[in-house]
Amino acid sequence: MTKFAYLIEPPFNYRDADGTVTGCDVALARTVLGMVGLHDVEMVETEFAHLLPALSEGRWQMTTGLFATEERRWIAAFSRPIWALPDGLLVRKGNP
Repeated sequence: MTKFAYLIEPPFNYRDADGTVTGCDVALARTVLGMVGLHDVEMVETEFAHLLPALSEGRWQMTTGLFATEERRWIAAFSRPIWALPDGLLVRKGNP
């Protein structure tokens, strides 16, 4: 069985009304794992601080998407980016 660790972080990962784990990262993980023949997937809800330590300990084999920093690359192998997010600040309209 392959374990996928996720956070409650809509729209990436969340539970729908009947408790099913869903979201765009969950759907992508299920699709990719299915493409390589891994259909028995256990979804493991966790906290952000546990994602990488537990991955390196072998408690799960894949996690929800994370920004690939140099420090994190020492711990885990990253896929190609699955999405991009430009940084920005919100300011009141007219504030230079």
